[in-house]
This record gives sequence, C-alpha cells and structure tokens, in this order.
Amino acid sequence: MTRVQLALMTVALSVLVTAAGSFAFHGRVGVDFLVTGFVASLLTYLVVDRLTRPLRAALRQSRDDLERRVEARTAELSEALQKLEVAHDETNALQVRMRMSERITGTGSFASAVSHEIRNPLSATLGNLELMVEMLEEGADQTEILETARDALLGARQVHTVVGDLSTLSPSKHDLPSAELSDVAHSGMRLSAHVTRRLATVRVEIPAGLRAAIAPPRLLQIVINLVINGAHATRPDHPNEIVLSGFEADGGVVLAVSDLGAGIPVDRQSKVFEPHFTTKGEEGTGLGLAIV
Repeated sequence: MTRVQLALMTVALSVLVTAAGSFAFHGRVGVDFLVTGFVASLLTYLVVDRLTRPLRAALRQSRDDLERRVEARTAELSEALQKLEVAHDETNALQVRMRMSERITGTGSFASAVSHEIRNPLSATLGNLELMVEMLEEGADQTEILETARDALLGARQVHTVVGDLSTLSPSKHDLPSAELSDVAHSGMRLSAHVTRRLATVRVEIPAGLRAAIAPPRLLQIVINLVINGAHATRPDHPNEIVLSGFEADGGVVLAVSDLGAGIPVDRQSKVFEPHFTTKGEEGTGLGLAIV
C-alpha cells in the first residue's frame, strides 16, 4: 500500500468514526452508514490502487533501467580501462623494439660514415698516384712530381688518421691542439681536387697565422666534406666557385665555405647539422655536417 493510499484510507476511516459517533443514537441508520462508509473506503482504495499501479510500475522500471545502465556503463569503463592498459603495454614494447632497431640502424650508418670518410682521401691518394705515373712517363718537371707525391702522402695520412682514430667522428673529450686554418684549407682543397676539378674552381682567402683550437686532421675532414658538398651542388650550365675564407670574430675565428651551387631549400636548412642528413638521396652516406 502506498503512502497516498494509506492517507486516503486514514481520512476515510476518520470520517466514518466521526460520523458513527454523531449518528450512533439513530441505531439502524448508524449501522447502515458504517457499512456504506466501509464499502466506499474499499472502493476508494481499489480505485486509487488501480490508478497508481501504472505509475508504480513505471517507477520500478525506471529504477531497474537505471541500475542496468549503471552496470553497463561500469562494464564499458572497465573494458576501456583494460584496453588502455593493453595499449600502454604494447606502446612500451614497441618503444623497446624501436630503440633496438635504431641501435642496429645506427651501427650500419656508422659503418657507412666511416667508409665515406675513408673513401674521399683514398680517392685523392689514388688519383695523385695515377697522376704521378703519367707525369713520370711524360718526363714532367721533378718539382711538380714531388708536389703530387706530397699530396698523395697527405691523403694516405688522412686515411690512416680516420682508421686509427675513429673518435674524430665525434667531439673530442681532450684538449685539442691548434690548427693553422690556411694550411688546412689548402690541404683540403688539394685532397678534394679529384672531385672539384671537373665541377668548380676553388679559392682560399685565409690570412696566414689564423689558428683555431682544433686538431688539424679533424678540421681537414670538415673542410674536405664542405668543399666536396659545394662541388656536388653545382647546377648544370652554371659555373660554380667555392671560396674558403677565414677571419676573427667575437674573440674566436670563423672558417666559411661558400659556393654558387643550388643551395639547400629553406624548409630543410634547420636539419643540416643532424647526423646523416643529406640532400643527395641514396648517394649521401656520410655523417654530413654533423661532424662540424
């Protein structure tokens, strides 16, 4: 019985009791009135019960639906949480695999870089030795032959330096000796001549006595790479000139290598010092300007 029904029954009974007390002296009339009142109260209860039954059913249905929705939502959230945990674990596993892959790739790239750094001076050495043979066969001037032999020896020493001290591919942890910029620039110009002679002219504009706190072999490695890169940037039917210049600035020294080649697109210039960055596609295998 609902509160509404109980209230109605209470009111009806109160009315009956009051009426019965008032009309008790009428005898039979009082009994008839009580019977009539009881029947009226019963009918009222039945009518109210019938009228409120759909409402009660709707309330029960609504409560049941709410409980089911809460249970369903809780189950969905639990499933979503489990999926997130699985995704988190898979992401961690993928990161581990990626790091392992990067190490493997880095090993291969390092080997390619070493090969690249050896190939340039080695090609220069072989070219100079071949030139020496031709000069000897043609009876060239001994001074020219001696200069070519020195260039070949310089290239061989550069190969020896790269092979014997691979740490030149990364910043040194020790104090570096001083390098004469002009001497290194001229050496780099000669060692890269096997590439530049057919693509560009090379000039050195560095005053004597300008020195930098860097190991000469390492600076030579940088110069050779910059000069050869400048030569490779030569555009068809456009003369190219590579200029190596040096000057003092802000308490230090600046070594600049400029060329008249195609240049690097603006949107890629911010990446030029990243390891292995290249604009040559598959032909670029060295560390690139990262060695600078």
